[in-house]
Order: sequence, then structure tokens, then C-alpha cells
Amino acid sequence: VKKYYHQKQAEYFNVLSGLFLDDIHSLGKNIPTDGELDALVSLSSDLLYAAVYRIAQARFHYDSVSEFLYYAGKTQQLLKKYPENNLEKVKVTRRLFYLLMEVGFHLGFSIKDLLKYGREVNCRNELLGYPDSVGFFFYLFFLVLDKKEKAAEQLIKNNEAFYFNKENDFFKTFIIAYIRFRRGNIAESQRVFHELAYCGNYYISLWSKLIEITIHFQRGNYSFCKTLIDRTERFMNKSSGKPFTRQASQFLLNQIKMALIKKATAIKKCPLKFSPFHYH
Repeated sequence: VKKYYHQKQAEYFNVLSGLFLDDIHSLGKNIPTDGELDALVSLSSDLLYAAVYRIAQARFHYDSVSEFLYYAGKTQQLLKKYPENNLEKVKVTRRLFYLLMEVGFHLGFSIKDLLKYGREVNCRNELLGYPDSVGFFFYLFFLVLDKKEKAAEQLIKNNEAFYFNKENDFFKTFIIAYIRFRRGNIAESQRVFHELAYCGNYYISLWSKLIEITIHFQRGNYSFCKTLIDRTERFMNKSSGKPFTRQASQFLLNQIKMALIKKATAIKKCPLKFSPFHYH
């Protein structure tokens, strides 16, 4: 009975913390305290369920580097103690690396660490047969940010049938356009980012809008930049509960607005604490 209880509770907090990361306003004031989750960890006799509780704690602390790493570290300790090397452990370990990859991108972890987490996630995706398009997208994104465009292109060629379909093809389209953008094919990539700016995925849409603004700024289309900035800020305000890279995106918009006022021709780089995408 006790094991069944913790199985259900772990599932509950896994879903609850996932909903929170998708929209930080979704739970209102119903966010569990660290004390409540600590108590569940201490009462659980199964290390995997305890690890799931710790992952939930890490999610709730997504915006604090120290707290997030503290609970992620606690999760790793529990997983190391788990004796069986079975599929359930593989699934929970994948969940941890996925979180480190996703939140690490938001918190501005080094590209070296992000690539490591991305490899760990995709290795387990292959083992489990998970067509995890989001995890694959992030790994490709990190490769491109690390100037390994050819490696990203080869991975897309070898794996696109497994990871991408009509419903999520925008992930692949974004990566290919971003590679072209970094290679200087501005006109072609601009057209694609303009289309992706209206994508149904919030983050692909936001990042495409930011690149589109950057392109027009570099081309000297300053009046149009102001229009695009206003559109992007309205878009962000409508989805104020979406936490990832929000601060970095607003910082970049503010820097472009300031450059427009000062008639500057360059944009100040985002601080290193922001995602490597915004820093570049």
C-alpha cells in the first residue's frame, strides 16, 4: 500500500511540476513547499520515487541556479544509490538530464554542459525508442551554437524520419534556417523566420521573432524594427506565464530599442547568465 501511495504521489508531482514549467501561473498559490516534498522523500522507501520528488523540487526552483542545482544534485545522489539498472531507472535518469538541458539553457549554463546533457537525453531516447523531437531539437540547437553546423545537418539527415513529422516539423525548419542565418544566407533565412514567427509553438515563435528583428536592425530597417518589437512585446505579455528565456528576450528587445533611440549600429550582448542563443 505504501509503495502504491508513493507511486501515485510521484506521478502527481511529476505532472504538477511539468504544468508549472509550462505556465508558472497555472498553479496559482498551490505550489507545494520544499518541506512537503522533503517529507515525501523521507517517507518513500523506493529511491526512484524519491528521485521523482526531487526532480519536481528542481522544477519548482527553475529560476534559481543554486536551488535548482541543489535539488538536481540530490536527484543524482538518489539515482546512484538505486541498485537496479532497469528501464525505470533509465526513464527517471533521462527525465533528470532533460531538465538539466532545458533549465540549463534558460539559466545560461555553458554550451559544453548543455551538449553533455543533450547527448545523455538523446542516448536514452534511442534506448527507450522515444521520438522526443524537443530533446533532439535542443541537442541540434546546441551543436549549431557551438559552431558544429555540419554535425547538426548530418544528424538531421540520419534521424529526421524518427524525430520529425508534420506536427513538429517546425523544429527542423528552425534549425536549418538558423544554420543558414549563421552562414550569412540572410534573405533566405529571413523569409523562413517570418513564417516561423507565427508558429503555434510559443518558443519557436518568440525566438524567430527575435531573429527577424535582429535581421531588420542589421539591415537598417529601423522603423519596421519598432513595429516588430511592439508585436513581440504584446506576444510575450499574452503568455506571461511562459518562463524560459523571457528575461533574456526582453533584455535583447530593450537593447535594440535603446540602440534605435541612440541611432547606434550595434546591439549590446546579453550577459553570460542568459541563454547561449541570446548571448550570441
